[in-house]
Amino acid sequence: IHHYHPTLHTTFLDVDNKHPSLSSSQPLLLSSLTLPSSSRPSSTSCALSPSSRVFPTTSARTTARTTTARTRTSSTALFAVIPTLDNWRISRQGRVTGVVTNHPSPEIEDGEFLTTSAIKEEFRVVGSVDEGDIVITASGSKYRLGKVKGNTNTKNKNNNQNVNNKRMMTMMNGKVKPNANVKSNAKSNAKSNNNNTIDKAKVKASVTSIPIASPASKSTSKSTSPSTSTSTSTSPMQDLAQLRELKIKYNLSTKTLANGKYLLCNNPTRSTSGKSQIYRAYKSDPNNPGIPLTSTPLTIKISPNYDALTREEYNYDKITTGLFPGRFVTKYDFLDDLATSSYPPSKAFANQYALVIEAGTRDLKSVLSQRNNRGLTGRALRDAASAAAQCLQAAHSSNMVWTDLKTENFIVMGNDIGDDGGLPNVRGIDLESGMTRGTNPVDFSPEACPPEFASAFISGSALNFILDTSYDIWSYGMLLYELATGRAYFGSKTPAQITKTLALYDDSFSPNLEGIDDDKLKDLIRSCLNGDPKKRPGYAQILLHPYFITTGFGPFGFAD
Repeated sequence: IHHYHPTLHTTFLDVDNKHPSLSSSQPLLLSSLTLPSSSRPSSTSCALSPSSRVFPTTSARTTARTTTARTRTSSTALFAVIPTLDNWRISRQGRVTGVVTNHPSPEIEDGEFLTTSAIKEEFRVVGSVDEGDIVITASGSKYRLGKVKGNTNTKNKNNNQNVNNKRMMTMMNGKVKPNANVKSNAKSNAKSNNNNTIDKAKVKASVTSIPIASPASKSTSKSTSPSTSTSTSTSPMQDLAQLRELKIKYNLSTKTLANGKYLLCNNPTRSTSGKSQIYRAYKSDPNNPGIPLTSTPLTIKISPNYDALTREEYNYDKITTGLFPGRFVTKYDFLDDLATSSYPPSKAFANQYALVIEAGTRDLKSVLSQRNNRGLTGRALRDAASAAAQCLQAAHSSNMVWTDLKTENFIVMGNDIGDDGGLPNVRGIDLESGMTRGTNPVDFSPEACPPEFASAFISGSALNFILDTSYDIWSYGMLLYELATGRAYFGSKTPAQITKTLALYDDSFSPNLEGIDDDKLKDLIRSCLNGDPKKRPGYAQILLHPYFITTGFGPFGFAD
Protein backbone atom coordinates (compact mmCIF):
# COMPACT_ATOMS: atom_id res chain seq x y z
CA ILE A 1 0.00 0.00 0.00
CA HIS A 2 2.90 2.34 -0.29
CA HIS A 3 5.72 2.83 -2.67
CA TYR A 4 9.02 4.60 -2.48
CA HIS A 5 9.38 7.53 -4.86
CA PRO A 6 12.80 7.05 -6.52
CA THR A 7 13.50 10.65 -7.46
CA LEU A 8 12.27 12.53 -4.40
CA HIS A 9 13.50 9.83 -2.02
CA THR A 10 10.22 10.04 -0.18
CA THR A 11 7.60 7.48 0.77
CA PHE A 12 4.30 8.03 -1.00
CA LEU A 13 1.17 6.30 0.18
CA ASP A 14 -1.32 5.37 -2.49
CA VAL A 15 -3.51 2.35 -3.03
CA ASP A 16 -3.69 2.55 -6.79
CA ASN A 17 -0.38 3.98 -8.03
CA LYS A 18 2.02 1.61 -9.69
CA HIS A 19 5.74 1.73 -9.22
CA PRO A 20 7.84 3.23 -12.06
CA SER A 21 9.23 0.71 -14.51
CA LEU A 22 12.75 -0.53 -14.09
CA SER A 23 15.63 0.60 -16.23
CA SER A 24 19.15 -0.77 -16.54
CA SER A 25 20.65 2.58 -17.48
CA GLN A 26 23.31 4.02 -15.16
CA PRO A 27 23.61 7.74 -14.40
CA LEU A 28 26.49 9.91 -15.53
CA LEU A 29 29.12 10.10 -12.81
CA LEU A 30 29.57 13.65 -11.55
CA SER A 31 31.14 15.13 -8.42
CA SER A 32 27.98 14.15 -6.58
CA LEU A 33 26.00 11.37 -8.17
CA THR A 34 22.26 10.81 -8.25
CA LEU A 35 20.91 7.34 -8.69
CA PRO A 36 18.67 7.08 -11.79
CA SER A 37 15.11 8.08 -11.07
CA SER A 38 13.60 5.42 -13.30
CA SER A 39 15.34 2.38 -11.89
CA ARG A 40 14.16 1.98 -8.31
CA PRO A 41 13.72 -1.79 -7.95
CA SER A 42 10.28 -3.20 -7.36
CA SER A 43 11.52 -4.84 -4.16
CA THR A 44 11.19 -1.45 -2.45
CA SER A 45 7.50 -1.26 -3.22
CA CYS A 46 4.43 -3.05 -2.05
CA ALA A 47 1.78 -1.78 -4.46
CA LEU A 48 -1.45 -3.53 -3.71
CA SER A 49 -4.96 -2.34 -4.40
CA PRO A 50 -8.19 -3.38 -2.65
CA SER A 51 -9.29 -5.28 -5.76
CA SER A 52 -6.15 -7.42 -5.79
CA ARG A 53 -5.94 -8.53 -2.16
CA VAL A 54 -4.65 -12.08 -1.82
CA PHE A 55 -5.87 -14.08 1.16
CA PRO A 56 -4.28 -17.28 2.51
CA THR A 57 -5.53 -20.39 0.71
CA THR A 58 -5.11 -24.14 1.09
CA SER A 59 -5.30 -26.95 -1.41
CA ALA A 60 -8.51 -28.13 0.20
CA ARG A 61 -11.74 -26.23 -0.50
CA THR A 62 -13.10 -27.08 2.93
CA THR A 63 -11.23 -24.33 4.82
CA ALA A 64 -13.32 -23.19 7.77
CA ARG A 65 -15.37 -20.05 7.14
CA THR A 66 -14.24 -18.66 10.46
CA THR A 67 -10.62 -18.71 9.25
CA THR A 68 -11.54 -16.91 6.02
CA ALA A 69 -13.63 -14.36 7.89
CA ARG A 70 -10.82 -13.72 10.35
CA THR A 71 -8.38 -13.24 7.47
CA ARG A 72 -10.68 -10.84 5.68
CA THR A 73 -11.32 -8.86 8.85
CA SER A 74 -7.58 -8.53 9.48
CA SER A 75 -6.90 -7.40 5.91
CA THR A 76 -9.79 -4.97 5.94
CA ALA A 77 -8.58 -3.51 9.23
CA LEU A 78 -5.28 -2.74 7.58
CA PHE A 79 -7.06 -0.39 5.22
CA ALA A 80 -9.20 1.09 7.98
CA VAL A 81 -6.27 2.55 9.94
CA ILE A 82 -5.71 6.24 9.20
CA PRO A 83 -2.10 7.37 9.75
CA THR A 84 -1.40 10.72 11.40
CA LEU A 85 0.99 13.37 10.05
CA ASP A 86 2.55 15.75 12.57
CA ASN A 87 4.73 18.77 11.78
CA TRP A 88 2.93 18.87 8.47
CA ARG A 89 3.20 21.34 5.65
CA ILE A 90 1.34 21.58 2.33
CA SER A 91 3.39 22.23 -0.80
CA ARG A 92 2.34 24.34 -3.74
CA GLN A 93 1.63 21.10 -5.63
CA GLY A 94 -0.82 19.99 -2.93
CA ARG A 95 1.37 17.32 -1.33
CA VAL A 96 1.48 17.04 2.46
CA THR A 97 4.80 16.35 4.17
CA GLY A 98 5.20 15.45 7.81
CA VAL A 99 6.23 12.89 10.41
CA VAL A 100 4.00 9.82 10.29
CA THR A 101 2.62 7.71 13.14
CA ASN A 102 0.12 4.85 13.27
CA HIS A 103 0.78 3.75 9.71
CA PRO A 104 -0.82 0.39 8.83
CA SER A 105 2.18 -0.83 6.85
CA PRO A 106 4.76 -2.65 9.03
CA GLU A 107 7.50 -1.27 6.77
CA ILE A 108 6.83 2.31 7.86
CA GLU A 109 7.74 3.00 11.46
CA ASP A 110 6.48 5.80 13.67
CA GLY A 111 8.60 8.92 13.30
CA GLU A 112 9.50 8.47 9.64
CA PHE A 113 9.43 11.48 7.31
CA LEU A 114 6.75 11.07 4.66
CA THR A 115 5.29 12.95 1.70
CA THR A 116 1.86 12.15 0.30
CA SER A 117 0.71 12.49 -3.26
CA ALA A 118 -1.46 15.51 -4.08
CA ILE A 119 -4.62 15.88 -2.02
CA LYS A 120 -8.00 16.21 -3.70
CA GLU A 121 -9.17 19.57 -5.01
CA GLU A 122 -11.93 19.95 -2.42
CA PHE A 123 -9.30 20.02 0.33
CA ARG A 124 -7.47 22.92 -1.31
CA VAL A 125 -10.10 25.53 -0.56
CA VAL A 126 -9.19 28.25 1.94
CA GLY A 127 -9.98 27.15 5.49
CA SER A 128 -11.00 23.64 4.47
CA VAL A 129 -8.30 21.81 6.45
CA ASP A 130 -6.73 22.32 9.83
CA GLU A 131 -5.22 20.35 12.68
CA GLY A 132 -7.24 17.24 13.45
CA ASP A 133 -8.86 17.08 10.01
CA ILE A 134 -8.62 14.13 7.60
CA VAL A 135 -7.48 14.75 4.04
CA ILE A 136 -7.76 12.43 1.06
CA THR A 137 -5.33 12.18 -1.84
CA ALA A 138 -6.44 11.95 -5.45
CA SER A 139 -5.88 8.18 -5.26
CA GLY A 140 -8.02 7.76 -2.14
CA SER A 141 -5.44 7.48 0.66
CA LYS A 142 -6.44 9.14 3.94
CA TYR A 143 -4.31 11.02 6.48
CA ARG A 144 -5.16 12.69 9.74
CA LEU A 145 -3.45 16.06 10.24
CA GLY A 146 -1.79 16.40 13.64
CA LYS A 147 0.26 19.36 14.79
CA VAL A 148 1.11 21.78 12.02
CA LYS A 149 4.78 22.60 11.37
CA GLY A 150 6.09 25.02 13.97
CA ASN A 151 2.94 24.96 16.14
CA THR A 152 3.32 23.91 19.78
CA ASN A 153 -0.35 24.48 20.60
CA THR A 154 -2.65 22.02 18.88
CA LYS A 155 -5.71 24.14 19.73
CA ASN A 156 -4.40 27.24 18.03
CA LYS A 157 -6.10 27.26 14.64
CA ASN A 158 -4.93 30.68 13.54
CA ASN A 159 -1.14 30.33 13.70
CA ASN A 160 1.06 31.68 10.95
CA GLN A 161 1.75 28.29 9.40
CA ASN A 162 -1.94 27.52 9.03
CA VAL A 163 -2.45 30.88 7.36
CA ASN A 164 0.44 30.13 5.02
CA ASN A 165 -0.89 26.65 4.21
CA LYS A 166 -4.33 28.08 3.43
CA ARG A 167 -2.77 30.72 1.21
CA MET A 168 -0.85 27.98 -0.61
CA MET A 169 -4.05 26.01 -1.19
CA THR A 170 -5.81 29.13 -2.45
CA MET A 171 -3.00 29.75 -4.93
CA MET A 172 -3.28 26.17 -6.19
CA ASN A 173 -6.93 26.83 -6.97
CA GLY A 174 -6.07 29.98 -8.85
CA LYS A 175 -8.01 32.24 -6.47
CA VAL A 176 -4.98 34.30 -5.57
CA LYS A 177 -2.32 35.51 -7.97
CA PRO A 178 1.16 34.36 -6.98
CA ASN A 179 2.50 37.89 -6.75
CA ALA A 180 -0.52 39.43 -5.05
CA ASN A 181 1.35 40.09 -1.82
CA VAL A 182 4.27 41.63 -3.66
CA LYS A 183 2.02 43.96 -5.62
CA SER A 184 0.15 44.93 -2.49
CA ASN A 185 3.40 45.73 -0.74
CA ALA A 186 4.62 47.66 -3.73
CA LYS A 187 1.49 49.82 -3.72
CA SER A 188 1.83 50.40 0.01
CA ASN A 189 5.46 51.40 -0.41
CA ALA A 190 4.56 53.71 -3.25
CA LYS A 191 2.01 55.55 -1.10
CA SER A 192 4.42 55.97 1.77
CA ASN A 193 7.18 57.16 -0.54
CA ASN A 194 4.96 59.91 -1.91
CA ASN A 195 5.54 61.72 1.37
CA ASN A 196 9.29 61.21 1.16
CA THR A 197 11.27 64.28 0.14
CA ILE A 198 13.87 62.27 -1.81
CA ASP A 199 14.00 63.05 -5.50
CA LYS A 200 14.02 59.46 -6.79
CA ALA A 201 14.87 60.55 -10.30
CA LYS A 202 18.32 61.46 -9.01
CA VAL A 203 18.89 58.13 -7.26
CA LYS A 204 20.14 54.98 -8.97
CA ALA A 205 17.72 52.06 -9.13
CA SER A 206 20.19 49.75 -7.41
CA VAL A 207 19.95 51.90 -4.29
CA THR A 208 16.26 52.83 -4.25
CA SER A 209 15.24 49.18 -4.67
CA ILE A 210 16.33 48.63 -1.05
CA PRO A 211 13.57 49.72 1.37
CA ILE A 212 14.54 53.00 3.01
CA ALA A 213 13.90 53.46 6.71
CA SER A 214 12.24 56.64 7.86
CA PRO A 215 14.14 59.06 10.14
CA ALA A 216 11.84 58.12 13.01
CA SER A 217 12.75 54.46 12.77
CA LYS A 218 16.43 55.32 12.56
CA SER A 219 16.37 56.86 15.99
CA THR A 220 15.13 53.61 17.55
CA SER A 221 17.54 51.21 15.86
CA LYS A 222 19.18 48.46 17.90
CA SER A 223 22.87 48.12 18.58
CA THR A 224 23.08 45.00 16.40
CA SER A 225 22.45 47.08 13.30
CA PRO A 226 25.25 49.05 11.63
CA SER A 227 22.77 51.92 11.35
CA THR A 228 23.00 52.74 15.07
CA SER A 229 23.27 56.49 15.52
CA THR A 230 23.31 58.86 18.47
CA SER A 231 21.40 61.53 16.58
CA THR A 232 17.62 61.70 16.80
CA SER A 233 17.13 61.90 13.04
CA THR A 234 18.96 61.66 9.73
CA SER A 235 18.35 63.32 6.41
CA PRO A 236 17.13 61.34 3.38
CA MET A 237 20.48 61.80 1.63
CA GLN A 238 22.29 60.45 4.70
CA ASP A 239 20.03 57.41 4.51
CA LEU A 240 20.97 56.87 0.87
CA ALA A 241 24.65 57.34 1.58
CA GLN A 242 24.51 54.75 4.33
CA LEU A 243 22.65 52.29 2.11
CA ARG A 244 25.24 52.73 -0.65
CA GLU A 245 28.04 52.11 1.83
CA LEU A 246 26.38 49.00 3.26
CA LYS A 247 25.54 47.68 -0.19
CA ILE A 248 29.18 47.85 -1.20
CA LYS A 249 30.64 46.67 2.11
CA TYR A 250 28.42 43.59 2.40
CA ASN A 251 27.98 42.95 -1.33
CA LEU A 252 24.20 43.30 -1.04
CA SER A 253 22.06 42.78 -4.10
CA THR A 254 18.63 44.33 -4.66
CA LYS A 255 16.87 41.02 -3.98
CA THR A 256 15.02 40.15 -0.79
CA LEU A 257 13.06 37.12 0.43
CA ALA A 258 10.22 36.59 2.90
CA ASN A 259 8.79 40.07 2.28
CA GLY A 260 12.06 41.83 3.02
CA LYS A 261 13.08 39.69 6.01
CA TYR A 262 16.23 38.40 4.28
CA LEU A 263 18.62 40.51 2.17
CA LEU A 264 20.45 38.50 -0.49
CA CYS A 265 24.05 39.18 -1.47
CA ASN A 266 25.42 39.18 -5.00
CA ASN A 267 27.27 36.31 -6.69
CA PRO A 268 25.50 33.14 -5.53
CA THR A 269 27.34 29.86 -6.00
CA ARG A 270 26.18 26.37 -6.91
CA SER A 271 26.16 23.49 -4.46
CA THR A 272 28.72 20.72 -5.01
CA SER A 273 25.97 18.61 -6.57
CA GLY A 274 24.97 21.51 -8.84
CA LYS A 275 21.33 21.18 -7.80
CA SER A 276 20.96 24.27 -5.62
CA GLN A 277 21.91 27.93 -5.55
CA ILE A 278 23.75 29.06 -2.43
CA TYR A 279 23.31 32.70 -1.40
CA ARG A 280 25.05 34.57 1.37
CA ALA A 281 22.48 36.76 3.09
CA TYR A 282 21.64 38.88 6.11
CA LYS A 283 18.51 39.35 8.12
CA SER A 284 17.02 42.80 7.77
CA ASP A 285 16.83 44.96 10.88
CA PRO A 286 13.10 45.09 11.74
CA ASN A 287 13.55 48.63 13.03
CA ASN A 288 15.47 49.71 9.93
CA PRO A 289 14.12 47.85 6.89
CA GLY A 290 16.87 47.25 4.35
CA ILE A 291 19.67 47.57 6.91
CA PRO A 292 21.46 44.21 7.44
CA LEU A 293 22.01 42.72 10.88
CA THR A 294 25.63 41.87 10.21
CA SER A 295 26.25 40.08 13.49
CA THR A 296 24.64 36.91 12.09
CA PRO A 297 25.52 36.19 8.45
CA LEU A 298 23.31 33.59 6.82
CA THR A 299 23.46 31.02 4.07
CA ILE A 300 20.28 30.52 2.03
CA LYS A 301 20.03 27.37 -0.06
CA ILE A 302 17.49 27.76 -2.87
CA SER A 303 16.27 24.77 -4.86
CA PRO A 304 13.24 23.70 -6.93
CA ASN A 305 13.30 20.31 -5.18
CA TYR A 306 10.77 20.79 -2.39
CA ASP A 307 11.04 17.26 -1.09
CA ALA A 308 14.85 17.32 -0.91
CA LEU A 309 14.85 20.57 1.08
CA THR A 310 12.10 19.45 3.44
CA ARG A 311 14.03 16.23 4.00
CA GLU A 312 17.13 18.25 4.85
CA GLU A 313 15.13 20.47 7.21
CA TYR A 314 13.72 17.37 8.90
CA ASN A 315 17.23 15.90 9.26
CA TYR A 316 18.52 19.07 10.92
CA ASP A 317 15.58 19.08 13.33
CA LYS A 318 15.89 15.39 14.14
CA ILE A 319 19.65 15.41 14.72
CA THR A 320 20.07 18.69 16.55
CA THR A 321 17.24 17.96 18.99
CA GLY A 322 18.49 14.47 19.79
CA LEU A 323 20.58 13.21 22.71
CA PHE A 324 23.78 14.18 20.88
CA PRO A 325 23.19 17.34 18.80
CA GLY A 326 26.67 17.27 17.29
CA ARG A 327 28.41 20.25 15.73
CA PHE A 328 26.01 21.20 12.98
CA VAL A 329 25.11 24.72 11.87
CA THR A 330 21.92 26.29 13.22
CA LYS A 331 18.89 25.99 10.97
CA TYR A 332 16.82 29.18 11.13
CA ASP A 333 14.00 29.00 8.61
CA PHE A 334 12.32 27.22 5.73
CA LEU A 335 10.71 29.31 2.99
CA ASP A 336 8.15 27.63 0.75
CA ASP A 337 6.60 30.73 -0.75
CA LEU A 338 9.42 32.45 -2.67
CA ALA A 339 7.20 33.34 -5.62
CA THR A 340 5.00 35.63 -3.53
CA SER A 341 7.53 36.92 -1.01
CA SER A 342 10.56 37.87 -3.13
CA TYR A 343 11.28 41.45 -4.12
CA PRO A 344 11.71 42.61 -6.77
CA PRO A 345 9.51 39.90 -8.33
CA SER A 346 11.72 37.44 -10.21
CA LYS A 347 10.86 34.51 -12.45
CA ALA A 348 14.06 32.91 -11.18
CA PHE A 349 12.34 32.23 -7.86
CA ALA A 350 9.20 30.69 -9.34
CA ASN A 351 8.63 27.18 -7.94
CA GLN A 352 11.68 27.57 -5.70
CA TYR A 353 12.09 26.86 -1.99
CA ALA A 354 14.73 27.92 0.49
CA LEU A 355 16.48 26.70 3.61
CA VAL A 356 18.04 29.37 5.84
CA ILE A 357 21.02 28.28 7.95
CA GLU A 358 23.98 29.71 9.82
CA ALA A 359 26.82 30.85 7.55
CA GLY A 360 30.52 30.16 7.84
CA THR A 361 33.52 31.79 6.22
CA ARG A 362 34.86 28.80 4.25
CA ASP A 363 34.72 25.01 4.15
CA LEU A 364 37.54 22.70 5.16
CA LYS A 365 38.43 22.01 1.52
CA SER A 366 39.00 25.75 1.06
CA VAL A 367 41.00 25.91 4.30
CA LEU A 368 43.41 23.29 2.95
CA SER A 369 43.63 25.14 -0.36
CA GLN A 370 44.39 28.40 1.45
CA ARG A 371 47.19 26.57 3.28
CA ASN A 372 48.67 25.60 -0.11
CA ASN A 373 47.48 22.04 0.48
CA ARG A 374 49.48 21.65 3.67
CA GLY A 375 47.69 19.28 5.99
CA LEU A 376 46.46 20.36 9.40
CA THR A 377 48.57 19.47 12.41
CA GLY A 378 48.35 19.40 16.20
CA ARG A 379 45.40 21.11 17.83
CA ALA A 380 43.93 22.34 14.50
CA LEU A 381 43.72 18.79 13.16
CA ARG A 382 42.15 17.50 16.37
CA ASP A 383 39.64 20.37 16.42
CA ALA A 384 38.42 19.47 12.93
CA ALA A 385 38.54 15.72 13.56
CA SER A 386 36.60 15.98 16.84
CA ALA A 387 33.91 18.22 15.31
CA ALA A 388 33.41 15.72 12.49
CA ALA A 389 33.32 12.83 14.98
CA GLN A 390 30.62 14.56 17.02
CA CYS A 391 28.54 15.11 13.86
CA LEU A 392 28.99 11.40 13.14
CA GLN A 393 27.80 10.60 16.67
CA ALA A 394 24.76 12.86 16.28
CA ALA A 395 23.70 11.30 12.97
CA HIS A 396 24.20 7.68 13.98
CA SER A 397 22.55 8.06 17.40
CA SER A 398 19.54 9.41 15.47
CA ASN A 399 19.51 6.22 13.35
CA MET A 400 20.64 8.19 10.31
CA VAL A 401 23.37 7.56 7.74
CA TRP A 402 24.77 10.84 6.41
CA THR A 403 26.23 9.41 3.14
CA ASP A 404 27.96 12.70 2.34
CA LEU A 405 30.64 13.20 4.98
CA LYS A 406 33.50 15.09 3.30
CA THR A 407 35.64 18.22 3.69
CA GLU A 408 33.25 20.35 1.60
CA ASN A 409 30.48 19.70 4.12
CA PHE A 410 32.29 21.16 7.12
CA ILE A 411 32.66 24.91 7.49
CA VAL A 412 34.76 27.16 9.72
CA MET A 413 32.88 29.92 11.49
CA GLY A 414 35.87 32.26 11.88
CA ASN A 415 38.89 33.32 9.87
CA ASP A 416 41.30 30.71 11.25
CA ILE A 417 43.01 28.35 8.84
CA GLY A 418 44.94 26.34 11.43
CA ASP A 419 48.19 28.30 11.48
CA ASP A 420 47.73 29.65 15.00
CA GLY A 421 47.51 26.34 16.80
CA GLY A 422 43.78 25.63 16.58
CA LEU A 423 40.71 25.52 14.36
CA PRO A 424 37.71 26.18 16.61
CA ASN A 425 34.08 26.36 15.60
CA VAL A 426 34.02 23.78 12.80
CA ARG A 427 30.41 22.96 11.87
CA GLY A 428 28.73 20.32 9.70
CA ILE A 429 26.37 21.27 6.87
CA ASP A 430 24.32 19.68 4.07
CA LEU A 431 22.11 16.88 5.41
CA GLU A 432 20.07 16.60 2.23
CA SER A 433 21.33 13.07 1.52
CA GLY A 434 20.91 11.80 5.09
CA MET A 435 18.79 8.64 5.17
CA THR A 436 17.43 6.31 7.81
CA ARG A 437 19.65 3.33 8.50
CA GLY A 438 18.45 0.26 6.59
CA THR A 439 17.04 2.23 3.65
CA ASN A 440 18.52 2.88 0.19
CA PRO A 441 20.65 5.87 -0.88
CA VAL A 442 19.68 8.27 -3.64
CA ASP A 443 22.70 10.60 -3.81
CA PHE A 444 26.32 9.79 -3.20
CA SER A 445 29.74 11.33 -3.68
CA PRO A 446 32.41 8.93 -5.03
CA GLU A 447 35.12 10.35 -2.76
CA ALA A 448 32.96 9.59 0.28
CA CYS A 449 31.46 6.21 -0.62
CA PRO A 450 32.91 2.90 0.65
CA PRO A 451 34.14 0.03 -1.58
CA GLU A 452 31.06 -2.11 -0.98
CA PHE A 453 28.80 0.59 -2.38
CA ALA A 454 31.11 1.34 -5.33
CA SER A 455 31.09 -2.37 -6.16
CA ALA A 456 27.29 -2.43 -6.01
CA PHE A 457 27.11 0.64 -8.24
CA ILE A 458 29.43 -0.83 -10.88
CA SER A 459 27.54 -4.12 -10.87
CA GLY A 460 24.20 -2.32 -11.28
CA SER A 461 22.79 -3.25 -7.88
CA ALA A 462 23.30 0.08 -6.11
CA LEU A 463 19.56 0.60 -5.86
CA ASN A 464 19.33 -2.48 -3.64
CA PHE A 465 22.18 -1.33 -1.41
CA ILE A 466 21.20 -1.20 2.27
CA LEU A 467 22.69 1.73 4.15
CA ASP A 468 24.53 1.10 7.39
CA THR A 469 26.57 3.36 9.66
CA SER A 470 29.76 1.68 8.39
CA TYR A 471 29.23 3.73 5.20
CA ASP A 472 29.94 6.97 7.10
CA ILE A 473 32.84 5.44 9.04
CA TRP A 474 34.69 4.86 5.76
CA SER A 475 33.92 8.45 4.75
CA TYR A 476 35.29 9.67 8.08
CA GLY A 477 38.56 7.80 7.47
CA MET A 478 38.89 9.47 4.07
CA LEU A 479 38.18 12.86 5.63
CA LEU A 480 40.87 12.34 8.29
CA TYR A 481 43.39 11.39 5.62
CA GLU A 482 42.65 14.53 3.61
CA LEU A 483 42.83 16.79 6.67
CA ALA A 484 46.17 15.30 7.75
CA THR A 485 47.86 15.30 4.34
CA GLY A 486 46.19 18.27 2.63
CA ARG A 487 45.13 16.17 -0.35
CA ALA A 488 42.35 13.73 -1.17
CA TYR A 489 43.24 10.03 -1.01
CA PHE A 490 42.55 9.53 -4.72
CA GLY A 491 44.29 12.73 -5.80
CA SER A 492 43.14 14.09 -9.14
CA LYS A 493 41.20 11.02 -10.28
CA THR A 494 37.81 11.65 -11.82
CA PRO A 495 34.62 10.50 -10.07
CA ALA A 496 34.33 7.59 -12.51
CA GLN A 497 37.93 6.54 -11.89
CA ILE A 498 37.45 6.76 -8.13
CA THR A 499 34.34 4.57 -8.27
CA LYS A 500 36.05 1.95 -10.45
CA THR A 501 39.11 1.91 -8.19
CA LEU A 502 37.02 1.52 -5.04
CA ALA A 503 35.06 -1.34 -6.61
CA LEU A 504 38.30 -3.32 -6.90
CA TYR A 505 38.99 -3.18 -3.16
CA ASP A 506 38.17 -6.24 -1.08
CA ASP A 507 38.28 -7.15 2.60
CA SER A 508 42.08 -7.32 2.50
CA PHE A 509 42.47 -3.66 1.49
CA SER A 510 45.02 -1.71 3.52
CA PRO A 511 45.36 2.08 2.98
CA ASN A 512 48.67 3.72 2.16
CA LEU A 513 49.29 6.13 5.07
CA GLU A 514 52.92 7.07 4.41
CA GLY A 515 52.17 10.80 4.48
CA ILE A 516 50.94 10.70 8.11
CA ASP A 517 53.40 10.86 11.01
CA ASP A 518 51.13 10.46 14.04
CA ASP A 519 50.92 6.73 14.86
CA LYS A 520 47.66 7.08 16.81
CA LEU A 521 46.04 8.92 13.92
CA LYS A 522 47.33 6.27 11.52
CA ASP A 523 45.70 3.56 13.62
CA LEU A 524 42.38 5.43 13.69
CA ILE A 525 42.36 6.01 9.93
CA ARG A 526 43.36 2.41 9.21
CA SER A 527 40.52 1.08 11.35
CA CYS A 528 37.98 3.34 9.57
CA LEU A 529 39.25 2.31 6.13
CA ASN A 530 38.95 -1.40 6.80
CA GLY A 531 37.86 -3.23 3.64
CA ASP A 532 35.43 -5.29 5.72
CA PRO A 533 32.55 -2.98 6.77
CA LYS A 534 31.74 -5.22 9.74
CA LYS A 535 35.19 -4.59 11.20
CA ARG A 536 35.00 -0.80 11.09
CA PRO A 537 34.56 0.94 14.45
CA GLY A 538 31.39 2.62 15.66
CA TYR A 539 31.22 6.27 16.67
CA ALA A 540 31.77 5.40 20.34
CA GLN A 541 34.99 3.55 19.54
CA ILE A 542 36.16 6.53 17.49
CA LEU A 543 35.45 9.03 20.26
CA LEU A 544 37.27 6.80 22.77
CA HIS A 545 40.24 6.18 20.49
CA PRO A 546 43.69 7.04 21.97
CA TYR A 547 44.11 9.74 19.33
CA PHE A 548 41.44 11.75 21.17
CA ILE A 549 41.65 10.41 24.72
CA THR A 550 45.37 10.95 25.24
CA THR A 551 45.04 14.56 24.09
CA GLY A 552 42.08 15.45 26.31
CA PHE A 553 39.36 14.94 23.72
CA GLY A 554 36.89 12.45 25.16
CA PRO A 555 33.38 11.75 23.88
CA PHE A 556 31.86 14.22 26.37
CA GLY A 557 34.71 16.68 26.77
CA PHE A 558 35.43 18.24 23.43
CA ALA A 559 36.82 21.75 23.66
CA ASP A 560 35.02 24.37 21.60
